[in-house]
Amino acid sequence: MIPCSLTTRRTSDTLPSDVSNPVAQLESVLANLSTRGKRVENAPDDLDARQVWSFTAGDTSYHLHFYPRSRSIVARLRTGNRALVEFANLQILQKSNIPAPRPISVLLGFRLAGETGDAVILESLEPGLRLDRYLFDFDARGEPIPDRRHILKQLIAILQQMGLAKVGHDRLDLSRFVLLDGRVLLHDVRGMRKDGLKLEHMLRLAHDARGLATRTDLVCAWQVLAPEAQVPESNTLTPRLWQRIIRTIFGRGAGTHFQRIHNGGWQGVFTRLAPRPLRWSRASRIVALQEDWQRAWPILLQQIESDQLSVIKRDAAGDVLRGEVILNGQPIDVVVKRPKRKRFSQYLIDLVRPARASRSWDKTWKMLIRDVPAEFPMILMERRVPILGYALDGIVVYEHVPGGKTLAKADLDEIPPDARQRFFDRAGRILRRIDDLGYAHADAKSTNWMVFEDPADGPTPVLIDLDGLRYYPWAMLGFNRLMRAMRQHPQFTPDDSLHLCKGYAPEARVTREDDAGAQPGIMPPAP
Repeated sequence: MIPCSLTTRRTSDTLPSDVSNPVAQLESVLANLSTRGKRVENAPDDLDARQVWSFTAGDTSYHLHFYPRSRSIVARLRTGNRALVEFANLQILQKSNIPAPRPISVLLGFRLAGETGDAVILESLEPGLRLDRYLFDFDARGEPIPDRRHILKQLIAILQQMGLAKVGHDRLDLSRFVLLDGRVLLHDVRGMRKDGLKLEHMLRLAHDARGLATRTDLVCAWQVLAPEAQVPESNTLTPRLWQRIIRTIFGRGAGTHFQRIHNGGWQGVFTRLAPRPLRWSRASRIVALQEDWQRAWPILLQQIESDQLSVIKRDAAGDVLRGEVILNGQPIDVVVKRPKRKRFSQYLIDLVRPARASRSWDKTWKMLIRDVPAEFPMILMERRVPILGYALDGIVVYEHVPGGKTLAKADLDEIPPDARQRFFDRAGRILRRIDDLGYAHADAKSTNWMVFEDPADGPTPVLIDLDGLRYYPWAMLGFNRLMRAMRQHPQFTPDDSLHLCKGYAPEARVTREDDAGAQPGIMPPAP
């Protein structure tokens, strides 16, 4: 006998009737689950202590969610019995006709591999895929989602049914759903509430689906879910979710996206998992482990100190180098930036503010989470004074944006006319978005843009240096800086200038500048 109550709570039609003595078979497998079952790897953003196991009893496949019991009585009182809560929530979904995995049984006092805890048995979801991985995979490759409208229709139906059943979910995002044989199911009930579906829950899902769902999709969903209310102009929850990620960008403790690292006399933070994958970054589509960087960092540091990396730029402000690291078994081209202090005043100012490498890491992530195309930050390392914490040296590593050439060195005449027009229009819109967010890019010159060949959208501008980002709303600062730099490009034409202007201010009146005689510019508003 296994030390648990196998049928403490069980749905009425759980076990298949055509299998001889299914309960005995199930008990036999559970008694030796550590050897007869297979532990399913947790999702990269699932830091819960829950273990997920897959096993087969008879001809039926099951999943088991195992919750080890905490030794702390306070923690157990705070969280309650998580297995019972999950089982009860799955039953509520089943009774409310909300597509979800069918719960089989809950096991209390279950022992697994020497640990005591509680577990829930439910029907297997294999070979299902988590919905966010499925959708983001197509988006990262630049391919259209084949069953996009069918998935949207099912999501709307699930939300509508949740509203009717007064079931809410305060962690509602795409990762809570799974796609199995063309059906969308709500598979993760952690965060489920019994006080109804609220506007905040739907806004969280809409925020997670940004870039995948069009404005038309959002309006259609709103008209079904809240037909009497007006469609909001913007997602009011988005700034709060941005701030939630910003508070973790220096990896205080073990987090979903960032983790702290110490190696030798260096300490810092690395990106464990990108909030969402980027088309121009392979590193954003893998999970970087602590062990990977503990191996890669000493090798990279030795290459930097011995000057083995190729030099992109080297001056009094610092070094910009190019190398390679191995993460998760994959070689990744990287750009290493090691800033230097040129003046004595910088040593004094850095007593009360983060050092330049840390500020660069901070600024880049603040733009990336706001959907501004920028290079992907991988790790920030600093050598600090042990007691005071003053940063003596700092190195920040970014993934090299594929493309090889900056906008200053790009052959614009090789780009087809339509793609060339879209490129400068996008560059203008990126600068306008930075301004609209309340920032200003004082160094948006052409050498700080990469031309990335997007597999779906063609040449796309990506920012590679955000050190010049300023925390004040100075309109047109970045636009004027890019325009001045592009005038030095021999292939930059008045049409390119016109499309850059229209991308930045599509409704503004465009005029020719008298001093240039050829380049269009944006007419400033009348006083």
